[in-house]
Amino acid sequence: MWNSGNYNPLKDCLYNMNVSDALKYNYGYADVPKNLAKKRTEKPMMIGSNRDEFWAFILAHTNISNFTKENSEDYLASKFANFFGSQTQQIIEVLENLYLEPSTTIDDHLAWVKMLDYICTAFFFTGGAAIDVELHLSNNNSNVFVYQFTYANRVAENTGYYRT
Repeated sequence: MWNSGNYNPLKDCLYNMNVSDALKYNYGYADVPKNLAKKRTEKPMMIGSNRDEFWAFILAHTNISNFTKENSEDYLASKFANFFGSQTQQIIEVLENLYLEPSTTIDDHLAWVKMLDYICTAFFFTGGAAIDVELHLSNNNSNVFVYQFTYANRVAENTGYYRT
């Protein structure tokens, strides 16, 4: 099924599965992934993330018009200062150079929020999925299938935020 690209049987199975049936297998997390990885059996795993996964969090906590250069830099510094250490400002500048057009103005709200979405989706969601894949592989489970949904997100429909 995996190698042929025919995912219809899996889709049919998941769409028809009752939630209580899925829960009876007790696949919940009883510990942190690093410890759980040592106890995992070799089962096929699908691990992945969604494009723009951080976008909904952004919209739930603030208005897009609050995002400016200063606000976005403050947000990144507050989330990553412990990780970036004394290089926080320099790393933020590198991220801005990677994710923003050179002509981006300090009050281009959409550009700044998109930059935060790119960075935070990668760090908080895609990065976690990659670590989980690594843990499976280090436990000799090579039966791991990785995905990332890359379709356009409609949650930001009225903001002009559509990535192609």
